[in-house]
Amino acid sequence: MKKSVKAILAGALLSTVLIAGCSTIPTMSNEKSGIIYNGGGVVSVGDHLIYANGHVSGVDGFSASSDSEYKAGQAYGYLSRTDMSKFEGSKDSNENEVNKLSGKLAGYSNTYMFAVGNSVYFATPNLHKTSGNKYIWNYVSIFKCSINGGNEKEVYTTTAYDVSKAQIKALEFNEKNYLVIFDGENLVKIDLSNDKASVIAEGVTSVALPDEGEKWDGNIYYTTARESDVGQQGNIVYKAGIEKALKTVIADRTDLTFTFTGRVENELFYTREVVASGIKETYSHSTENQQKSFDTAGKRFYPLEVSNVDAIAEGNTEYNGYTFTVTVSEKMEVRYYNSYKAASQEGYQAELLIAGSQGYADTVVTFGTEYYYTTSEGIFKTDVSSKTSEQIVSDMTIKTGVYGYDYVYVDGNISRLNNIYFYSQIPESEETEKAEEEGESDTNYYLFGVDKNGQKDPVLVGKKA
Repeated sequence: MKKSVKAILAGALLSTVLIAGCSTIPTMSNEKSGIIYNGGGVVSVGDHLIYANGHVSGVDGFSASSDSEYKAGQAYGYLSRTDMSKFEGSKDSNENEVNKLSGKLAGYSNTYMFAVGNSVYFATPNLHKTSGNKYIWNYVSIFKCSINGGNEKEVYTTTAYDVSKAQIKALEFNEKNYLVIFDGENLVKIDLSNDKASVIAEGVTSVALPDEGEKWDGNIYYTTARESDVGQQGNIVYKAGIEKALKTVIADRTDLTFTFTGRVENELFYTREVVASGIKETYSHSTENQQKSFDTAGKRFYPLEVSNVDAIAEGNTEYNGYTFTVTVSEKMEVRYYNSYKAASQEGYQAELLIAGSQGYADTVVTFGTEYYYTTSEGIFKTDVSSKTSEQIVSDMTIKTGVYGYDYVYVDGNISRLNNIYFYSQIPESEETEKAEEEGESDTNYYLFGVDKNGQKDPVLVGKKA
């Protein structure tokens, strides 16, 4: 797939201006209401793409006594905007102009962004120093600014951040917009109509939040450990409404420990551990089932602990179901649960979709019957109906864990998946080989885009530092 010809990224790949101050950025407006979310790595507003120009490894591992690494990352990891309607580029060059919306570092390990109205919200490393004059880089600050640059404001900064458990989700309910943040300890909601933050709960150990754009019941489900019951085991399960945050205990068992590991709309997925035996299995429970209590209404979904649960083939009776990851013999594999087969075949077990030998599979998006994912070796898609797989990006060094996508709309509704966006090092060329010889090689990661079928070469969207 290595080619030197230029390619136009079809469809929504959109104003053109040199990287400069906000005063030179052409004015645009967001015509959509509600939250615009495109995978957390980019935001597609009309013909424009908003994104972090480049991506650093993550300041969470940087020195707490110096900000030099942060400043180095700012040189290319700033928040950007590009008009994609006339975009043309190649794998190793981008002659299109890029608007710099904010100098804050937006491209790092905890990248997250979305738009509401004419504002874009984005995650950036904490810049509040401790009393010892040091930074705690892995805490996350949420800022917002205009989609035209300027009007920058800090919205919230976490007081903890455990990357193994933390979640940030922009959610809509009853025509109101919220940002919900679980930092690994505290569960916080932010009302996006006034950017006011309030704590829902502290000492939280797991949480079940819907994905952005899903229909849900307006209740957040979470677990806490016991505080002072000496000798008692198990844990407590709560639900809290997003609007008033009134919390209710829905399970309190000393013989069972519940840990939420996923959610799709109103279907909750959780590990159910029997305290006496230590056996862990994954159960699912629909919040629409009001006939039984939470701890007795669940059904076994998989005999091991799972994560990264996503819906697939929604609306397709024959192939509708879920994809999820599970670790088997120290290898992570992806499995596909066909809801139709599960209902009609006794003893049905989720099918293997991606073998662990292919390495870590990081889900990008599911659309129709197709499952898109990245590894450090490329971007792939697998169709659960035909069981066929295809590599759509190869010969590139990809940064896993951050990505984006956009859609083609017809009459305001999503018609099809359009492009996949990802971060990669610049592929080798005569220019990069010469730079390496001179000791000036660029190992930074920049944003690239490719159409969903990989029919054209990926194109460089970001600007090289």
